[in-house]
Amino acid sequence: MILLFIGILLLVVVAIHISISFMNKKKRGKRYMQEFVKAYEDELVIFDTETTGLDVMNDDIIQIAALHLKKGKVIRTFNVFLKLNPGKSIPLTFGNYNNPMAEEYEKSENIKIDRDKGLLLFLDFIGNMPLLAHNIKFDSNIFDNNLKHDANVDGFKEEHSVFIDSIKLAKIVIPDMPSYKLGKIIKRLGIGDDSIVYHDARGDVKATKLLIDYCYEQFK
Repeated sequence: MILLFIGILLLVVVAIHISISFMNKKKRGKRYMQEFVKAYEDELVIFDTETTGLDVMNDDIIQIAALHLKKGKVIRTFNVFLKLNPGKSIPLTFGNYNNPMAEEYEKSENIKIDRDKGLLLFLDFIGNMPLLAHNIKFDSNIFDNNLKHDANVDGFKEEHSVFIDSIKLAKIVIPDMPSYKLGKIIKRLGIGDDSIVYHDARGDVKATKLLIDYCYEQFK
């Protein structure tokens, strides 16, 4: 009888713990949505980087694209291709798929500029506005480290207090997706078209804009 009582008590404790965890998660989600809506209704910058790899400490950014939004409308755009550091190369494939950036980078119309100049141009473009990206931890960290290595600029992440991840927004709006890759979300929502080229930063920021517009309509 005592063992049964203890077992029931443990189940109650576990149930209470799960309930509290769920409520805390819901509160954090609500705060995150509120922060996003505030930025969306004021000003923010959507950005994306294309890189030589996934090592945020050592890989090179090769392209940065961005959209400056004011009250949800695009008022400025940004796109730059950066010269590669010696010894760095662009991967030809992602797993079993060709990397479209390998070919795009080599096109003659895509002028490559010095790394420090391109990075500082983007730093000037964003000012102190809130930043949003799809997996912003990666993009902000690799930009921060490229700034340090190639432009001798430190303190980027300390000077920007608002970083918003569209993956987190998507997880709140569509909590049942098996994958939160940008292309898969856009396809699931039916909000894209064939003009979007993924793994090109210009296409990725365009798709991210479609996604956050959709999220905003759900949150407001």
